[in-house]
Amino acid sequence: MATRKTASRGRKTKARSKGGRPRLEIDWKVVTGLCQIFCTLEEIVSVLGISEDTLERACVREHHMRFADFRKKHSASGRMSLRREQYQAAKRGNTTMLIWLGKQHLGQRDKIERDDTVRFSQPIEEWTDEELMAALSGRGDVMAGEQQTH
Repeated sequence: MATRKTASRGRKTKARSKGGRPRLEIDWKVVTGLCQIFCTLEEIVSVLGISEDTLERACVREHHMRFADFRKKHSASGRMSLRREQYQAAKRGNTTMLIWLGKQHLGQRDKIERDDTVRFSQPIEEWTDEELMAALSGRGDVMAGEQQTH
């Protein structure tokens, strides 16, 4: 049994328990799985039925890291699995949901090509002074060669 010396008399006494509520057992396999499918902290503690503070303290105590670091580590393996599944599904021909997931979690995006060429319905030589002034001032309310309706 653990002993300690009392400060006042220097004699040994039995260590007292801290009392309070016993520690909750956390199923770290469940937590890891939830991290791998990108669950939020709020969702994870809801599944476990514990508070965010309890999960944070348990993670530091049992894994020697903050929960944010634990989640980041296991989310990375989730991204790898998603990438692998995305590749396999693409080979099978079902890409719609995987494209969306890739955009959400892997930073993928559509490449948008822009054509900034301005096309007018008549040559610039035929523009009125008002149309020229509007074009030079950047106003979009007057388009060369088009009828205005108010």
